[in-house]
Amino acid sequence: MPNRNLTNTTRLKSRELLRRLRPRFPALFPAVRGALKPWAVGEGYRLQQALAEAEDGEQVSSQVWRAAINLWFHGNLERRVAYLKCLTEGAPRYDLHGNVAGEVSPEEAARAAAELPERERQLAELRSARRPQAKAGKAKAEQPEIPA
Repeated sequence: MPNRNLTNTTRLKSRELLRRLRPRFPALFPAVRGALKPWAVGEGYRLQQALAEAEDGEQVSSQVWRAAINLWFHGNLERRVAYLKCLTEGAPRYDLHGNVAGEVSPEEAARAAAELPERERQLAELRSARRPQAKAGKAKAEQPEIPA
């Protein structure tokens, strides 16, 4: 789950970091949820190194880095569920450039499968909570305005 103890500055910097990472490393940060792929083990570290090299040695603080990666994997429940679903035994893992770099182990698949039902339940609750709000907003928009 996202760290709720982060400062606003760290949150903003982590979001900005993700905005910079997505176009540079589309294999790891796809725009389409269904295109999520398991990252190779240690790919977060290699990604951090590649970012520093690509940005003339810019160093991102470890707190901002961890917050950004945590935000990517845990900050969006729909993305988390999609990622857990792709962690099946033997599924390929991918590096920065989209090349196969290992596979999901039985233990990793088992951990993902154990977490998935709870995350799917949370997602269903979130979606059902959104429905009444959406219907209320739509009903309000459909009401004719009464002239004063």
